[in-house]
Amino acid sequence: NQQRNATNKVSEKILADARKEAADIKKKAKREEKELLKAKEEAFARATAKHEERLDAIYNAELKQQKASAEIELRKAILTRKRELIGKVFRDVSKYLLRPEIYLGFLEAMILRGAVSGEEVIIVSERDRNLLDDTFLKGVNEKAAKRLGHATNLRLDSEVRETGGGLFLREDKIEFNASIDTVMRNVSEDMEMELARFLFSEGE
Repeated sequence: NQQRNATNKVSEKILADARKEAADIKKKAKREEKELLKAKEEAFARATAKHEERLDAIYNAELKQQKASAEIELRKAILTRKRELIGKVFRDVSKYLLRPEIYLGFLEAMILRGAVSGEEVIIVSERDRNLLDDTFLKGVNEKAAKRLGHATNLRLDSEVRETGGGLFLREDKIEFNASIDTVMRNVSEDMEMELARFLFSEGE
C-alpha cells in the first residue's frame, strides 16, 4: 500500500507538472499570437502609410505637371492674342495710310526720305501714276532740293509695278523700297515691343 501511495503521488506530480507546462505553453502561444498579430498590423499600417505617401507623391507630381502645362498653354494663348492685337494695329495703320487724304502725303514723305542724290526715278502702280502729276512732282522736287542743298530731278519712271500701296525709288541698280507692306514690316520690327508695352501695360 505504501508503494502504491508513493506511485500515485509521483503520478499526480507528473500530471500536475504536465498540466502546468501545458498551461504555460498555451499562455506563451497566445502571447506570441498576439505579438505576431500586432506585428502584422503594424507592418500593414506602415505599408498602407507608405502606399498612401506614394499615391500622394504621384498625385502631387501629376497635379504640378498639369498646373505647369496649363500655365504654359495660358501664356501661349495670351501671347498669341497679343500678337493678333498688335498685328491688327499695324493693319489698321496700313489702311489709314491708304485713305485719300493721307496717302499722297505718305508718298511724298517716302520720296523725301529715300532720295539721296535727287536723281532717282519713282516707280508706282498704274493706279497711283495719276496721283503723281506735274504739280505733285514740282512740289516734291522743291522740298527735296531744299533738303539736299541742290537742284533735284525726281520723276516718274516708265516702269509700272504693283506695290500694294507705296512706291519704289531707283537710281542705277540701287532701289529704295517704300511700299506700305515693307514700311509697316520695318516699323513693326522696331516698335513691336514698345507697342506691346503701350497696349498691355497695367498702368501706374
